[in-house]
Amino acid sequence: LTRKQGSPAAIAIVYSDVMRRLLISGAVSFPVTMRLPSSPSALPTPQPITGMGREGVMVGEGLLLNTCSSDALVDILRHLKRAYWPFRWDTRLDPPSHGVHGSGGGFKAAAEALVNDSQSQDAFTLAVARTARHRLDRGIWTSSGAGDIRRARAACERLTALVGGVEGEFPSEDRDLAVILLHCGELGAAQIHLQTFFEALERDEEIGGGAEEVRLARALEEYIEICLKEGLPLEAPPPPPLALP
Repeated sequence: LTRKQGSPAAIAIVYSDVMRRLLISGAVSFPVTMRLPSSPSALPTPQPITGMGREGVMVGEGLLLNTCSSDALVDILRHLKRAYWPFRWDTRLDPPSHGVHGSGGGFKAAAEALVNDSQSQDAFTLAVARTARHRLDRGIWTSSGAGDIRRARAACERLTALVGGVEGEFPSEDRDLAVILLHCGELGAAQIHLQTFFEALERDEEIGGGAEEVRLARALEEYIEICLKEGLPLEAPPPPPLALP
């Protein structure tokens, strides 16, 4: 906060929390929301919420309505998604000028690890896929040196709630959640999110990201059908609880 350096989304969330504490203590009488800049190198700016006082956001003792912009939450979740993604990330799909706006650079490698034959994959992708599958089969949800599939899934689930869905701004988040769910053995849930993505794709072909990404998404759909014909369960066993530090 002193240097005002860091991710604009992270700074916005920290500022929002500082404002929340000031509102709870009664030091200020008006809520603000933080507006994200268009450039990742600029700072967020506070904007008072007109027509609303302290009482309008208080919902209980020590509790406030969330006044942080959803854009900041989405950006933070995309940072977390990329940080924990357990497969290779294609940075060409996320140019620096967009920050983490693209958020789809991990889908291709994750999908290829499921649907492509071994000869068409590089050694790194194969190693990550085998390690993740080995650990998941034994109740371990982290892959050493290759992200954390459970936390990547959590970020993807929250992104679909915020910006996914057929009518959402980024239905491709449903596609990315689907491929992670498949690696977790959740065939039924993955099928639902893939169907959501395809319904959105019929409305706007540009959300697919490219012909190769769409081909892989279709291949995942076929992969699910094959798994169901082989009698694999729709749901995986419940995961162990997260180990908190």
